Amino acid sequence: MSDNITSKLKRSNTTGRSKYGCLTCRAKKVKCNERLPSCGRCERLKLDCQQPCSRLIPSVRERRRGAGPIKSRDPDWSPQSLSPALQVSEEQPQESEALLNHYLSGYDHGLAAASASSFSVGHPEGVSQNQAPIIEAGADTLLDPIAEWLLPDPQSLNVYTRTNYSPLFFEPLVIANILSTQERSLENGMSLNNDEELALTHYRTAFSLSQTTRDPQWSTPTLLLIHALKHSEMLLHLILAVSLHDMPSNPDIVSRLRQTGHKHYEKGTEQLMQALQCENPADHLAILAAFYCIHMYMSRSNGTIISKLDRLSLTAIVHLTKHNLIVPTHAQSSLANQRSIKSGAERSLIARIIMWLLKMDAQGSFLGCKPNLANHFQAHPDQLLAIQAESRLALQLNWGAEYPISQSIRDIESCLPVDMMSDMLMLCCKISEFSHKPPCTEADVMQKSLQKEFAALEIRFGAVFYYGSSDMTLQPAMKLNCANSATMFYALQIYFARCRSSPFGAESTTEIKTALSQLLRFAMYVSPAGSQQPVYEFQWSLFIAAIEINDMIHQEWLQGRITDHRLRKSLQGISTFKRNNLGIISFSKVKEIILAM
Repeated sequence: MSDNITSKLKRSNTTGRSKYGCLTCRAKKVKCNERLPSCGRCERLKLDCQQPCSRLIPSVRERRRGAGPIKSRDPDWSPQSLSPALQVSEEQPQESEALLNHYLSGYDHGLAAASASSFSVGHPEGVSQNQAPIIEAGADTLLDPIAEWLLPDPQSLNVYTRTNYSPLFFEPLVIANILSTQERSLENGMSLNNDEELALTHYRTAFSLSQTTRDPQWSTPTLLLIHALKHSEMLLHLILAVSLHDMPSNPDIVSRLRQTGHKHYEKGTEQLMQALQCENPADHLAILAAFYCIHMYMSRSNGTIISKLDRLSLTAIVHLTKHNLIVPTHAQSSLANQRSIKSGAERSLIARIIMWLLKMDAQGSFLGCKPNLANHFQAHPDQLLAIQAESRLALQLNWGAEYPISQSIRDIESCLPVDMMSDMLMLCCKISEFSHKPPCTEADVMQKSLQKEFAALEIRFGAVFYYGSSDMTLQPAMKLNCANSATMFYALQIYFARCRSSPFGAESTTEIKTALSQLLRFAMYVSPAGSQQPVYEFQWSLFIAAIEINDMIHQEWLQGRITDHRLRKSLQGISTFKRNNLGIISFSKVKEIILAM
């Protein structure tokens, strides 16, 4: 009897299709022998053997700090991203497909056909001072003086500069030239070490989730990464700078990561300044994406300087208007305008990045920056409508035939909450302007105008509030986007009420109590028990609720869902200040604490 049981168990363990084989075999539901870099079946049938990312690098679970069920994790843990592996085995060289999957997320986007020849592994060399430099020079000596404003505050460099730093050895991995499937190609022979490889993985996963609710596999950040690898060394430098700075890791290697990131930032901004000096830059998409990456890098650096963010916003709008990149209305369109950008796919992606630059303006305006792009759209609302319409098909047009129908359905479902979010970004900039108005008749007029805008938004997007809280059977993504937009709406109402003389945490009016109650209600739909939503607009909404509310139970719930490192750290300082000041804090003090982080 025992022999029969043993034989059955043995058969059950050796038959059936593999759960860990290549994606090609798993798609056809056939057995895979799990051989790397190409399995036996794919090699025999001459198929494209797509290996899952988990077979090339440690799993997300293995690299994530505090691995395990969320309920069992330390409350101070933040699930932002992936930690770089400290050791990489040198026994198995990574082949062409393995590296392509490694850099571009392991998803089958059909990009292998776009690569020329193969990735090659460089020979080990000694690590010199040029490979992992110690940043000792002042910011004014790192770049041309004209571009000094692009550099973060020199004090922020001291946070991770250590004189006793001894760099670890990493075998360099050379990226082969990835030829474009479009009309032209750009040599991109950069050499990446292991930290930088993991930074690209972090960019298309954790960082992407902090910027958009779309699946990382089909998101705008992934499109920008592909564009950088194919066409733009400048953009790749800046993507690496943001990712290396944003990627949490243990304290022993954070210094190395941030120094490497800063060198990429220097190189990327240097190339950006050269591109901006051209009369007709060849790659407007890379330049606009570079503006966004620079904003992300500056806003993550210690001691954000408002004047530099102002200059960045101004540079972006000057470039957009100089090269007529803001989509013209039908009445203004001309043949010259249509020829200035290559294709509908590129135009739509540029429009999407312009909307992201508007998001950049809204985030900066909360800290006191001048929203130059938002001011332009406020004066030309027809252009904003044209940009919104053009950007809607960005993902469909740029992914092409491989874009799944399920994602197209998500695009259609997201139109209403995305349009509402765009209007709220403009409203956020107006509230920030209102917060600086001195008490006068003009301020009273603006206050009434903003109140009318809130009422109009609530009526126009009534369906968003309904679907965001409805128990109907809906697509989860639609309910998430609707609830996310509704949450920000009520956060803006609290911000509007507290941005002038009334401090956060003070005695509430009926309007503030209602807004706070509704904000918490929709936040619970977005982030139910045991889950977190890292997209920035939602994180900002939770932050506004947390600095307004004094109830400890809700405070704990909100703090447990704020994963943005800067907002989380700022909230700790704000909570300390409120405890020492009768539970209230002014908006100016809130900004002061955030800017100091």
